[in-house]
Amino acid sequence: MRQRKARQEARRKKFGKALVKARRRRKWSQSELARRLEMSRDRLSKWERGVHIPSLEDVTLLSEVLRIPFWELGLGDAPAEGISSVELLELARSFSTISRVLKPWLSRLSPELAGNAK
Repeated sequence: MRQRKARQEARRKKFGKALVKARRRRKWSQSELARRLEMSRDRLSKWERGVHIPSLEDVTLLSEVLRIPFWELGLGDAPAEGISSVELLELARSFSTISRVLKPWLSRLSPELAGNAK
Protein backbone atom coordinates (compact mmCIF):
# COMPACT_ATOMS: atom_id res chain seq x y z
CA MET A 1 0.00 0.00 0.00
CA ARG A 2 2.84 2.39 0.84
CA GLN A 3 4.58 1.65 -2.44
CA ARG A 4 1.37 2.40 -4.33
CA LYS A 5 0.98 5.74 -2.56
CA ALA A 6 4.63 6.55 -3.20
CA ARG A 7 4.20 5.78 -6.93
CA GLN A 8 1.06 7.93 -7.08
CA GLU A 9 2.85 10.80 -5.36
CA ALA A 10 5.81 10.44 -7.73
CA ARG A 11 3.43 10.56 -10.72
CA ARG A 12 1.72 13.69 -9.38
CA LYS A 13 5.10 15.39 -8.82
CA LYS A 14 6.34 14.41 -12.28
CA PHE A 15 3.14 15.74 -13.86
CA GLY A 16 3.43 18.97 -11.86
CA LYS A 17 7.02 19.59 -12.96
CA ALA A 18 6.11 18.92 -16.59
CA LEU A 19 3.15 21.30 -16.34
CA VAL A 20 5.30 24.08 -14.89
CA LYS A 21 7.87 23.53 -17.65
CA ALA A 22 5.20 23.68 -20.38
CA ARG A 23 3.63 26.81 -18.87
CA ARG A 24 6.98 28.58 -18.56
CA ARG A 25 7.90 27.63 -22.11
CA ARG A 26 4.85 29.68 -23.22
CA LYS A 27 5.99 32.44 -20.82
CA TRP A 28 2.64 32.37 -19.02
CA SER A 29 2.04 32.99 -15.35
CA GLN A 30 -0.15 30.63 -13.34
CA SER A 31 -2.86 33.28 -13.47
CA GLU A 32 -2.66 33.49 -17.25
CA LEU A 33 -2.90 29.73 -17.75
CA ALA A 34 -5.71 29.48 -15.20
CA ARG A 35 -7.59 32.21 -17.07
CA ARG A 36 -7.17 30.38 -20.37
CA LEU A 37 -8.36 27.14 -18.74
CA GLU A 38 -11.27 29.00 -17.09
CA MET A 39 -10.42 27.72 -13.63
CA SER A 40 -8.97 29.05 -10.41
CA ARG A 41 -5.25 29.65 -10.02
CA ASP A 42 -5.41 27.69 -6.75
CA ARG A 43 -6.59 24.56 -8.59
CA LEU A 44 -3.80 24.91 -11.15
CA SER A 45 -1.28 25.47 -8.34
CA LYS A 46 -2.30 22.18 -6.70
CA TRP A 47 -1.59 20.34 -9.95
CA GLU A 48 1.78 22.04 -10.35
CA ARG A 49 2.79 21.23 -6.76
CA GLY A 50 1.72 17.60 -7.16
CA VAL A 51 -1.02 17.85 -4.55
CA HIS A 52 -3.69 16.69 -7.01
CA ILE A 53 -3.73 15.18 -10.48
CA PRO A 54 -6.22 16.50 -13.04
CA SER A 55 -9.00 14.43 -14.56
CA LEU A 56 -8.68 13.10 -18.08
CA GLU A 57 -10.93 15.92 -19.28
CA ASP A 58 -8.66 18.50 -17.63
CA VAL A 59 -5.56 16.87 -19.12
CA THR A 60 -7.22 17.09 -22.54
CA LEU A 61 -7.93 20.77 -21.98
CA LEU A 62 -4.36 21.39 -20.79
CA SER A 63 -3.02 19.65 -23.86
CA GLU A 64 -5.19 21.79 -26.13
CA VAL A 65 -4.49 25.11 -24.40
CA LEU A 66 -0.74 24.52 -24.07
CA ARG A 67 -0.66 22.93 -27.55
CA ILE A 68 1.40 19.99 -26.40
CA PRO A 69 0.84 16.21 -26.51
CA PHE A 70 -0.05 14.26 -23.35
CA TRP A 71 3.38 12.67 -23.07
CA GLU A 72 5.02 16.07 -22.62
CA LEU A 73 3.03 16.29 -19.39
CA GLY A 74 4.64 13.06 -18.22
CA LEU A 75 1.63 10.93 -19.12
CA GLY A 76 2.96 8.02 -21.12
CA ASP A 77 5.53 7.72 -23.84
CA ALA A 78 5.62 9.31 -27.26
CA PRO A 79 4.29 6.99 -29.95
CA ALA A 80 6.89 5.12 -31.99
CA GLU A 81 5.30 6.43 -35.18
CA GLY A 82 4.72 10.10 -35.75
CA ILE A 83 1.22 11.38 -35.04
CA SER A 84 -0.13 14.58 -36.51
CA SER A 85 -1.50 17.34 -34.31
CA VAL A 86 -4.92 16.81 -35.92
CA GLU A 87 -4.85 13.10 -35.01
CA LEU A 88 -3.68 13.93 -31.51
CA LEU A 89 -6.46 16.45 -30.97
CA GLU A 90 -9.04 13.96 -32.20
CA LEU A 91 -7.62 11.32 -29.86
CA ALA A 92 -7.76 13.75 -26.92
CA ARG A 93 -11.40 14.55 -27.67
CA SER A 94 -12.19 10.84 -27.90
CA PHE A 95 -10.62 10.20 -24.49
CA SER A 96 -12.62 13.04 -23.01
CA THR A 97 -15.86 11.63 -24.44
CA ILE A 98 -15.03 8.12 -23.23
CA SER A 99 -14.37 9.48 -19.74
CA ARG A 100 -17.78 11.19 -19.61
CA VAL A 101 -19.56 8.08 -20.91
CA LEU A 102 -17.87 5.68 -18.47
CA LYS A 103 -18.23 7.79 -15.32
CA PRO A 104 -21.89 6.79 -14.56
CA TRP A 105 -21.14 3.11 -15.21
CA LEU A 106 -18.14 3.17 -12.92
CA SER A 107 -20.21 4.68 -10.13
CA ARG A 108 -22.67 1.80 -10.42
CA LEU A 109 -19.90 -0.80 -10.27
CA SER A 110 -17.96 0.65 -7.40
CA PRO A 111 -18.20 4.01 -5.64
CA GLU A 112 -14.44 3.78 -4.99
CA LEU A 113 -13.69 3.45 -8.72
CA ALA A 114 -16.00 6.36 -9.54
CA GLY A 115 -14.11 8.54 -7.06
CA ASN A 116 -10.81 7.71 -8.76
CA ALA A 117 -12.25 8.52 -12.21
CA LYS A 118 -12.78 12.20 -11.31
